[in-house]
This record gives sequence, structure tokens and C-alpha cells, in this order.
Amino acid sequence: MITDKRLEALKNKSSGGTEPPEPKKTDLGVTNVGHVCEELPVSKAEDETIKIHKSPKIKKLKKSLFKKLPKASKKNDSNSVGRTTLDWIRYNRIIDENTFSMRDGYVTDFLAFKTYPVQDSTEDIKRIAIRDFWSMLRGLSSSDDIKIIFTNYSEDVSMNVEYLKKRQALVKYRTPYIEREFQHALSQFDEIGHDRQSFKPFLQIFAKDQDDLDHLRENILDYSGSYFALSQVSLADKVRLIFKLHNPGTVTVPSDLYVGSDTVGRPEGAQEIVDKHEYDPIFLSQIQPQGGVSQADNEIIRYGDGYLKVLHLYKYRVTNDAFWGQDVFQNSKYLVTADVKTVNTDGKGTRKNFNSAITEHSDAMTKARNFQDKTEAAINYNSVKESAEAITSGEETMKQLHTRIYVFEPTREEVISAAERVREKFQKRSFDAISFVDEIDDEVKGLFDPFAVQNDNRPRKGQEMRGLSLAGSYPFNYSQLIDPTGMYTGYALYSETGIVCLDTFHKDKERKSYNGIIVGGQGYGKTTAIKFEAKKNTLVGNYSYLFLDGQEGVRLAEELGGESVNARYLPVNWFQIFAANVDETSGKILEQASFDTNLNRIQTTFMIAKNIEQGDYLMDLFEKYLRPFYEFWIDANALPMDTITQQDPHKYPLAADFLAYLEEHRDDSPADSVAMNQLITKLDNLVTSRGEIFNQYSSYSFERQVYAFNMKDLSSLGDSTYNAQFYTLVALITNEVMQRGEIQKYQFDNNTKSNDEYQFSSIVIDEFHKLVTSKNVLLINQLAELSRELRKMFGGIWVATQHLADCFPDKSSDGQLGEMSKAVMAMFQSTTYRFLFNQDESARQLIKQVFGESISDKDVKDISELKEGQCVFNIRGVTTLQFAMQISASDLSIFGGGR
Repeated sequence: MITDKRLEALKNKSSGGTEPPEPKKTDLGVTNVGHVCEELPVSKAEDETIKIHKSPKIKKLKKSLFKKLPKASKKNDSNSVGRTTLDWIRYNRIIDENTFSMRDGYVTDFLAFKTYPVQDSTEDIKRIAIRDFWSMLRGLSSSDDIKIIFTNYSEDVSMNVEYLKKRQALVKYRTPYIEREFQHALSQFDEIGHDRQSFKPFLQIFAKDQDDLDHLRENILDYSGSYFALSQVSLADKVRLIFKLHNPGTVTVPSDLYVGSDTVGRPEGAQEIVDKHEYDPIFLSQIQPQGGVSQADNEIIRYGDGYLKVLHLYKYRVTNDAFWGQDVFQNSKYLVTADVKTVNTDGKGTRKNFNSAITEHSDAMTKARNFQDKTEAAINYNSVKESAEAITSGEETMKQLHTRIYVFEPTREEVISAAERVREKFQKRSFDAISFVDEIDDEVKGLFDPFAVQNDNRPRKGQEMRGLSLAGSYPFNYSQLIDPTGMYTGYALYSETGIVCLDTFHKDKERKSYNGIIVGGQGYGKTTAIKFEAKKNTLVGNYSYLFLDGQEGVRLAEELGGESVNARYLPVNWFQIFAANVDETSGKILEQASFDTNLNRIQTTFMIAKNIEQGDYLMDLFEKYLRPFYEFWIDANALPMDTITQQDPHKYPLAADFLAYLEEHRDDSPADSVAMNQLITKLDNLVTSRGEIFNQYSSYSFERQVYAFNMKDLSSLGDSTYNAQFYTLVALITNEVMQRGEIQKYQFDNNTKSNDEYQFSSIVIDEFHKLVTSKNVLLINQLAELSRELRKMFGGIWVATQHLADCFPDKSSDGQLGEMSKAVMAMFQSTTYRFLFNQDESARQLIKQVFGESISDKDVKDISELKEGQCVFNIRGVTTLQFAMQISASDLSIFGGGR
């Protein structure tokens, strides 16, 4: 077999140095050449690193080492003597991120089915789900070749473990609590890897050329319904799947994935072989059975770590309940595949076959000797008659299925016993499966080959059924979410083995921002969720800034090596120019744009602090003098505009300085004298009566990774002061995040860091409704704008509230939204993550109005029935699932009250 030493690094012919040792010959008939690689992001939109291989020169390989792949024989050869590992591999190479070259001239790709826990839903939802699946099946033509792959592997969380371990270097303050929770997280992953199996369905599509494959993929992706959808899979995940299909007993996939292809290139030695023989030896070395493979007898295949027996489902129930696929395809332990072919029903032969079948079952009814036989014949007769009518009218399609169950166990005795148990399970449900004697070779190849190739090798008509009958199987009733960088978060409510490993900073083609909302009535888990996410963030070296009500965050911040801060006494200068705008392409802070944004913020802060209505002439006057004042200050203090956000805090003016400037210009315009006096009086009152808040230099250094701001004492000063100072605090924290983010964006663009080294920041605002009561639309709009800017700088804003209705103070009884509610609605609808804990039934209409079709009526209804710690979790445009956060007793003792 091919060695798994990752093919030692290729040597450049002209580089000099020591010659490599003579490489060992492999089953491929080529040397085990190595490769030089560098880590690059898959794309700017994907949060995953794979290996992109360059093509250095190697010394010329001997001609005798080039061996052409043998052509597939159409005759079955049950004698495995002399066969090599290569004979079991049906792939040639990677063409591009969406195309794999296979034996027999085919190309293939993989799509992923999205899963929806609809079996426990309403009858209407069940019907919609089946109808959506049926629409896709009806759209397939007789030339379309597809395979549905139902994986039931032990969950591979090796990437999660590797990520968690790597990120420990980014944790600044390693407290005993962090050390303990790190070990606890590892033990959770260990338990998941050994005891949890994950159901993941994939669709494999085949074609004779890339154009046909692209067309088929495009057509299938168009069939997207409320409860049926497919999505594209990253190249790295496709390679992992192919590896697992070739290694049924292996849980862990090699982390250093090779993805050399026709488009991104390969090592020169491998490319030479591709040019001559069309297969990539490095790719085949990676996906091959790692311990070798051989035929043990005429029904069993032996791998290096176990034995495989294939059962072929040959009998289906004539009548089935909805969701019958759960008993057949969602096997609790083994891999199941279903090759699906659409029968061409246009010819006269179809009508003739139907007539023959109808006559046969009619005769059987007549000749039946007992009631049971007569009943069975009648069922068959009616089924065929209905199918004939639907198909000949064009309303329905006929499918042929080859369903196989790949039973794998460590020993020969165990695989035989396990296969028999699977058969018995099917028989109890009026299905049956069998192992074909002397056909194990073709049955294993059936795991990889398209329907057409299987039929060429061994002509066998698949089991026929109507498209609607297959759609009724609806084998996608499952719920799970595992991000490759996520930590264990909880378990799905409506899946036996479904778990949630969530990373709210995961980025892919669908999840592009890091903003979220948490809603939950008192005692149902809102505040606990905030703290739990902060703990997870800290364990992987990220930053959390929590604005909480009261002392709730004191213990947590201490245990996580952070600090708790009383916002009432935090010195922060609202006249300081903070970083607020960044260039999306370069990641550089836009100094002039940030300056302009800060002038708007300062005006908004004053308007909030003094309870001035938007549009009041006082604010026009404030704006009229603010910019000239800053121009004067910048010139007088020689502050460079190109670094205006990066100056020492004491170089910025205070509110008292602006007050003095206004005093100097009190008599500039007699027409404005009354308004000017009012403006000066209000600002003077702010400086003198609340000077400890509104007339201080910023003097706090944020060196820790967790900050919990106690907002309670600040809120006691009244809504106006609370909201004004809060807004300045958020600007201060945003400045910290952006300064750090600018450096990281430069590193990202110049590839000076790997993707798992970047640090993210969450700003979490609890009791968000308190900001809304100010009725200041500008504040909400500017918070929304900040959240959009933070996305570019590895950060996100989260808001939390007990009751959703509290955030819509000017919503009328008939659902009409006032200006404030429209601003809040826009902010909420732009969030990527939504945690919805228990809400009263009265909130259902508002929940539906805010989140629309992204959350089903069933989920909305269930929200009022959720128990403590349970939530409806939605990722906008991606998925919705109900799950329970699993919080340890140790965490609860540290999190304290406020669930």
C-alpha cells in the first residue's frame, strides 16, 4: 500500500544540498514523492486553513515507475490474489474545488443536505417538508446520476480539540478556573468522539464532463424549500468525507489535508504523473485505506482495523408511513447509501410494463387462496394502478433505488453478528436486506461508483418506487450544529444524538458577521448564556466586554482573569476622538471618517445627556461651533489629522474647553444670543454638576481579556446620564477593538498569521431596553453602524433583553412601528445569531414580525413552552434548532444569579 508519511518534502533540483534517499515504491507504481506547502486561507470568506501545494522541481523519476491506472473490468473478479490497494480506489484526482475526477471517465461533487427536525412538527409542516423533497426528485431527469450518502460516524471533533489547544497560547491570564475548564472542555470532546454518533446526509452527483456536472449542481441547488435545502461543501470537508468513505473504522482524519488540484497546482512530480496518467499519487495516498484492504471471503472485506460486510436492501414495504426513511437510512450506527436513478417513462415500454404488472396483480387477487394473500395482492394492484396513472400523466416520476448498508466492526465475528442484527431490524419493519454472495467487490465499489457504472459492471434493476414514495421517507429529520472551532455548548432537543458546538466567530460563505441578540424572561437563561459565551471566548483567547446590570459579572471576571469595573466611576472623555471607521479592503482605520463620526457621536451624547429633542435649534448651534472648535484645537496643539484617533488621551479637549470656546463666541451673532445662552447654560450644568462623568480625561487601560461593567450605579443617575455615558463607553471599547483589529487585518492580508491565531472581540449589552427608553433614534442607528464597522475588525455587538416587546416602545396595537421601533427592528434583523429563551405567548406575533420566515411558526409557538436553559437558536439564513445549553454545576456557582 501507499505509505502515509505524507510523502517527504520535494527537493528542488537546482537548490543543491543533500540528495534525498531513494524513495520507496508504492502500489501506484510511482515513488513516494513529497510536497512543499504553505498555509493560506481557503479564501477571505472562509475561516479554515488547508494546504495549498506549490510545484517545486524534483529529480527525474524513472520511466519504469510510471504505471497507468488499470481500466475497470466489467466482469466481477472475486479472487483478490494479486490485487493492490489501488484497485479499491475509484478516484483519480481533484480538478477544482467543485470537481473530482473518477475512474471510468466520470466527474463528481458533493453537496450537503440541511437537516430539519420536522417529524415532531405540525401536520402542515410535515406535508411541506415532504413536498419540498419531492420537488427536487421530480426535477431529476433520466440522465441525472445521484447517490445519497447517510453517514453515521462517531463525531470527529479532532479539529475542535486541535483549535482549543492551539488557542491556549493566546490566553493572557491562566487562572485555576481557566485551567480546570480547559481540561473539562477536552474531556467533553473526548466523550463526544467516543460516545456520540453524528448523522450527516450528503448528495453525491455524477456526470461525464464538468459542464454537465455544473448544470446538474446548479439545478439541484435551485430546489430549496422551507424544510428542504442543499448547500455546497468546502473542499476540505469533501476530502475528509472521501477519506472516511475509504476508512470506515477511522474516526480521526489527518489534519494536514492535501488539496492539490488542476487549478491551484501540485508538486511537480505529482503533476507529471497527472499529465501522463490523469491521477494524483499524493491525493490517492491520502484517501486510501490507511491499513490496507483485501477480500477476506466472498462476503466480507478486511481493512487494517476491522471487517466490512455489505447488506443490499432488496425488499421495501408496499405502503409506508411518512418519515419511513428514519428506519432505513438513519441507521443508528452504520453508513447507508442510496443510488437513485430516474426511470425514462416516455417510451411504449413503460406503458407495457405497467399493463403487465396490473394484470399480474389482478390475477393474483383472483387466485388468492386466503384473505391475507388477497389483501396483499389488492394493495399491490392499487399501488401499481395509482403509479401508472400519475406517471403517464406526467405528474409523477418513477425511481430505481439501490440501497446498501455498510456494516463495519473490529472483528469478523462481530461484523457477522452485527449484519444479522441489522437484517432482523429491517425484517421487523417488513423490509429485508441480504449480502450477495461473490459480489462483495462490486458492492464495495457501489459505495463510490455512479448508478450507471454499477449497472455496467453488474446489470441489476434497482427497486422501483414513485418519487412521492421516496420523498415520503424524508430522511433529514435531525438537528445538530458543530462548528470546527466551536466548543461544546449543549444538546439538540429533538435529536437523539444531536449536539451543538458553537463558535459565534465562525466565518464561511453564509455566516459573515458576528452580531447577535439574546432574549429571555427572568430565570430562563439569558444572563447565563451571556456569561457562558464569555467563558468560552476566554478559553480560546478572545476578548469579552460585558455591560451588565449590577454585580453579576464580578465573580466571573475575577475567575477568568479579567476585571470588573463600576461604570459610574470610569473616567472616559466623551470629547476624545475614537477609532470608528475602517477601510473594508485594507483594514486601516479611516482617520478623517472616524473624526466625522465622532463629531456626530459627541452631538448625540450631548443631546441625550440634556434630553434635547432631535431637530431642536440648540443642536444646530452645537454642531455649528463644534467643528470649528476642533479645527482650532488641532491647530493649536499640532495634532496630525492622519493619526487623530491615536493621540495621548490628555491631548484631546474636554467639555470644559468647548464650553470656554462657546463663551468666547457668545456674542458672535445677536440673532443667536438667546439660543447661545441656553446652550452655554446646559453645557455648563453638565460640566459642573456631572463633571466626574462628563469632564474627565480617559485614563483606563484595557489590558485584560474580560471586562464586566457594572451599570447599576450609573443607571441610578437617570436615563439621560446613563444613556449618554453608556454611548461613550461603547465608543471607548470600540476604539480598543478597532486598534487591535487594524493590526490583525494587516497580518491577515500579508499572511503573517494563520487563521487560528486571530483574536475576536464581543461587546455585549444586557438590559438593552434601557437604551431604547431614551427614545433617541440616533443612538440606536449609530450602534447599528458600529456593529457593521466591527465586523471588519474581528468584532461584534450583542444585545440582550428580558422581553422583546420592551424594545419596541412606539409600536402600535395594530403592529405599526414608530421611528424608534423601526430603528430597533433594523438592528435586530441584521443580527446573525438569535438566542430566544422563554417568552410569553403574547410575544409570538412580535417575534414573527421581527424575525420573519427565518423562524418557523412551530418554533415561535414552542418558545413559550421552553424550560430553563432551553432556547430556539437561529443563525440568519442558515439554520434554526432548539437546544438546551449544558451548564455545569461549577459554572453555575460562578455565574451566580441572573439566569
